[in-house]
Amino acid sequence: MHQYEISLSTGKDATEFVSSIRQVSEPVRLSDGNRFEANGKSLLGVIWALTWDIVFCRCESDISEQIDKFICKEVLNSEV
Repeated sequence: MHQYEISLSTGKDATEFVSSIRQVSEPVRLSDGNRFEANGKSLLGVIWALTWDIVFCRCESDISEQIDKFICKEVLNSEV
């Protein structure tokens, strides 16, 4: 499992994020690290994540090239 802390600030960021992972075949999940989780391929889910203080992105495959623009840091499993 690959996990990244990402930065999403605007509606444009949300649209670009969803567009950048369109071709990823595995599920992409967003989490606030506590209780909220959203589908990273859903524009509505990504817009919801804009309201969180911190956003983590998880995927079975390495999608760092697709979302490089949004990555703050790669996160170890024990950190989330």
